[in-house]
Amino acid sequence: MTRSFAARIFFLSTAMSAALAASACQTASLEDLAPLPGVRNTGTTPNLNVAPKAETTQFSEADKNAKTAELKAALSNQGVKGQGGGADASPAQLRKAAQAQTQTLKEIEGE
Repeated sequence: MTRSFAARIFFLSTAMSAALAASACQTASLEDLAPLPGVRNTGTTPNLNVAPKAETTQFSEADKNAKTAELKAALSNQGVKGQGGGADASPAQLRKAAQAQTQTLKEIEGE
């Protein structure tokens, strides 16, 4: 084997491997990777003046008034339920609760 023949084979194999490497770097188009059903380019622009159709029926005025009255009634009842709070607790009960909280905090902190 002569030196020029070996050089030709070397350069030929290098060119082939470079061509294969370049073709491996090419990716498929987006349509090939993730085809979207129903989506296609028609070459026209969409008509944005068409009003969208509502998927559900809207509240009527009577429904709105009924829900508003229900919420107002619930809001006014909150004040009644909140009266008194911890006022019924005696000082002894409050001290006992404070000791329990202190003990729980010590257990959490690992003391």
